[in-house]
Formats: sequence, structure tokens, C-alpha cells
Amino acid sequence: TLKILYGSLRKKLAQKNELSVLKQELDSIEIERKYFLQYANVPFKEIELKPETPQKALEMWFLCETYKEGKTYGPLIRLIRYILFLLGIGRENHKLRKLFEKYPQEQLIVIFQHYFYELKIIELKKNISALTETINSFNFDEKMTEYSDISMRLFRSSIAGYFATRKRTTYELDDLWKKSEDFIKNYPVILSTTYSLRSSLAKNVMYDYVIIDESS
Repeated sequence: TLKILYGSLRKKLAQKNELSVLKQELDSIEIERKYFLQYANVPFKEIELKPETPQKALEMWFLCETYKEGKTYGPLIRLIRYILFLLGIGRENHKLRKLFEKYPQEQLIVIFQHYFYELKIIELKKNISALTETINSFNFDEKMTEYSDISMRLFRSSIAGYFATRKRTTYELDDLWKKSEDFIKNYPVILSTTYSLRSSLAKNVMYDYVIIDESS
């Protein structure tokens, strides 16, 4: 049960991180779009070659940036265009030729930039909404509490089992650093302040885990 719960919580934590990244990306793209609309010198116009996804809008934006009838391209641009062609992207060129007969290149670039921002924002909001719904339906806080309770019960049971057949040793104050290895076998969980932690036991003692509360 604990392993299944841990797997679920780990997955949801990853989704929470993903949600945070998506929200940051949305904020960034909305700011970009705001400044784009402020400084775009060419008015937006609906055209017949309307992209369906932000990726397609970005591809068309790139093609408009690099497209010119009869232009000689450098080796890097030729390589990129060849890769795009193999992916089926460069085949939009014949459609672009018709658009270039109707609209100036500068206007087409602005049009596809506009499409990209609009479609990207729609895509991000859709993904954020779906992810938020998935996380909320999981009852994350309740599951985390359940996981903590089960973990604590197992921990206490393990400690109880460990000491059930052992004879407890009584130590003097100096034994903390003189017999540190023996001491931590009998008392494996040690509470200390951050200042006295290193001086509580011998200097050569290595702790398995150190949990520091209010570390600031």
C-alpha cells in the first residue's frame, strides 16, 4: 500500500512541478504577446492558410522569414529547410507562394506571429486546466497525510521490533563521544540543535540521514 501511495504521490508531485512550469510559460508568452501587439507595425488579417497548432504557426513564421522567390540561401538555412522538408514542413512552400502574391512578406510574418501567440496561449491554458483538474481530483493533501501516517506507523513498528529483544545500555554523558558507535546502535534517532550536532558525538561519526527543521 505504501509503495503504491508513494508512486502516486511522486507522480502528482511531478505534475505539480509541470503545472508550475506551464503557468510560468503562460505568463511569459502573454507578456511577449502584449509587447508584440504594441509594436507590430502591420495590422493582423485572417488568411486562408490558418495554422491549427502553435507549432505549425511557428513553422510558417520561419518559412516566411526565410522565404524569397529565387533567393540563394546559406548552408545552415539550406540544411534547416531540408530537415523541415523531410518532416513534411517545407512542403507548405507552394501554398506560401500564393500568399506572397497577395500579401507583403512583412505582413505575413506578423500574421503568423499573431497566430503563434494566440494558439500557444490557448494550448497552455488548456493544458493548465486539464492538469489542475487531475491534481485536484487526487486529494493531494489527504493522500500526503495518509502516507505520513502509514510511514510513521511502520517506522515505530520497526524501532519497536529492533529493541524488543535487545538489552538497553545505560550511558554516561561522556559516553556520547567516547562510545558513539555503540550509542547510535541503541539510540539510532538523535535530536539535537544545529549548533551542537557535530559536538554531540565523536567527530568521525557519520549519520545516515540528517533532517534539519527551520534550517534558515
